[in-house]
Amino acid sequence: MKPVFTYKLNEKAVRDRVALTGYTAREVASKSGLSDLTVTRAFKGNAITAATLKKLADALGANPLELAAE
Repeated sequence: MKPVFTYKLNEKAVRDRVALTGYTAREVASKSGLSDLTVTRAFKGNAITAATLKKLADALGANPLELAAE
């Protein structure tokens, strides 16, 4: 079984990127192929997988490392 690494989003970086794009959480979900619930939970600070982080970053036009909390 492969280990699953999880990440949390850097709230400020995500807020800044969402403001820059003008997208709503629902639009981010649609563009990323993720569910509304997954995006909402990620934005609220729940842990996400690397795959989810990548999808969110792609939808927001960002580097995944920009959006991940340290």
